[in-house]
Amino acid sequence: MDFRIKSEHRNPEYDIHPERPPQTRKKAALPLLMGILMVFGTTPSAAPLEAEKTTMGEPVYIPTIYTIDEMINRADQAIHFHMTVKMKHHVPLKLKSPDGKQIIEFIADGYNADKKLAYEWITAPGYAKDKNDADILSTKEISFISNSMFGDTMIFIINTNDADLVWDYVSARMITLKKSMNK
Repeated sequence: MDFRIKSEHRNPEYDIHPERPPQTRKKAALPLLMGILMVFGTTPSAAPLEAEKTTMGEPVYIPTIYTIDEMINRADQAIHFHMTVKMKHHVPLKLKSPDGKQIIEFIADGYNADKKLAYEWITAPGYAKDKNDADILSTKEISFISNSMFGDTMIFIINTNDADLVWDYVSARMITLKKSMNK
C-alpha cells in the first residue's frame, strides 16, 4: 500500500484577533434563517379576509370603574379638560326647586358652588345598601332632575361603570354648560 501524507487544511470556527474578542463565522446560517422567516412570516394570498379579522379572545384592557375614587378621578379629569373647575368631594347638598315644591337631598360625589355643578355616581357598588335617604338620590329625586338641571344647579347622574362612557357623558354635559354660560 502506498500512503501519502497530505498537508492539513484547517477551517477554524473562530477568527482570533488580539485586538477584539473571538467571533464565530456565520456563512450560511443567517441567509438560511432569513429565508425561513420570510417563508413562515407571510400569509398566503389565497387566505380569506375573515380569518384575519378574528380575535384571540377578550381584550386585555377593559376600562371599568370599580371604586368611587376611580370615578371621581375620571369625572374630575373630564370636567377639568373642558373648564378649569375645582370640585369638592362628598359634599352634602339640599337643593330646592324654584317653586319650592320639590327638594333633593344627597351627598354629592363632586360639587362646585361657584358654577353650581354637581355629579353623583348611582351605579356605585353598594350605592343603595345601608344608607339613609339623605345620603343617596332616590328614584323619585332623580325624576325631578330634567336635562341634568334642578333649578339652577346642573347635576350629572352617572349611571355607568365604563370609564370611557363616563368621560363622554361628562364631556357632553360640560359642552352644554359652556354654551349656556356664553349666552
